Amino acid sequence: MMAFKKLLIKKTNGGVLHAVFFFTSNQFNEQRPIVILCHGFGGDKYEWNRFSITAIKLIKKGYDAIIFDFSGSGENIREPILLSKQVKDLKDVYNWTRNKGYSQIAVIGLSFGGLTTLFAELPEIQTTIFWAPAFFLRKIIGKYYSFIRILELLHIKQFRLPQFGPNKSLIVNGEFVEEMQNLNFFKKLKNLQKPTLIIQGLEDTDVKPSFTREAYNYIPNRVDHKLIEIEGADHEFQDVYLDRFINFTISWLDEYLK
Repeated sequence: MMAFKKLLIKKTNGGVLHAVFFFTSNQFNEQRPIVILCHGFGGDKYEWNRFSITAIKLIKKGYDAIIFDFSGSGENIREPILLSKQVKDLKDVYNWTRNKGYSQIAVIGLSFGGLTTLFAELPEIQTTIFWAPAFFLRKIIGKYYSFIRILELLHIKQFRLPQFGPNKSLIVNGEFVEEMQNLNFFKKLKNLQKPTLIIQGLEDTDVKPSFTREAYNYIPNRVDHKLIEIEGADHEFQDVYLDRFINFTISWLDEYLK
């Protein structure tokens, strides 16, 4: 039997992150592996129910799971969205799993959550799985990037993206742009050592397959580094496409996490 529990995870710099923990009904079972799921920009811990479905299927296959809202998103208080904040958030969630006694840990990062996962230093994880990772974020959000730069030049320190996904509004400021300018994700990709799986939809017009292929070429060429492309899947993959993302993920976890 499985169960779920809503949590508030303390942030090291103050405040909390809203999370949902999926586990077997015999309470917290540190002997089971656990998977941390990281949502994308404009999404939340449920990801239009994609993460809820994924967590339930993970439980059935022997994996506990935790989903959470990054700072400024979902149920959390509104504050500017920043990659550096999200990296700290992920570390806090990771430390929560470690404090619960988990030693077999994997991370799934979707889109901007994938970029966040790439930059987080999580020494004890066994494997990382990227779903349509937004490594080339400046290209992906080009129109928003230009808009933010214009507002910055007009000395508008921050602004809200209205009606953005389930979050209704997100706060973005010039620091977001500065972080994107200084990213060196190529170095991070080159230094990936642990088993890494990337899953990419071929009909994705947000994170284009060509972006993901280019990024994958920077990852060391090893048998435990793999790119899987799914025909017909776009960036909002649902139904049969979500099933394929999940099935490939579970097969990978069965090999590299258990």
